[in-house]
Amino acid sequence: MAYLVLEDLVGNLSIGNVLVNEWGRILPGHTGPVQIVAWHPEENRIASGGNDRTVRLGNTENGDELFILRDYQAVVRDFA
Repeated sequence: MAYLVLEDLVGNLSIGNVLVNEWGRILPGHTGPVQIVAWHPEENRIASGGNDRTVRLGNTENGDELFILRDYQAVVRDFA
């Protein structure tokens, strides 16, 4: 499988299988552009950080938001 995570103009993430052109779960949350995404498909977890100075952890199976780190001191462009 070949998955791709896309962001729309308002900070929502969409996950799709590009081999069969199937787009599924939409993960809302960010209020601005997303700068970084890390995804673990086997654990159904996705982490994202962006211009709204938040780091978000979501469940890719059901779209639930699992954790939010708010008010980080700068735009989140990277994490380890």
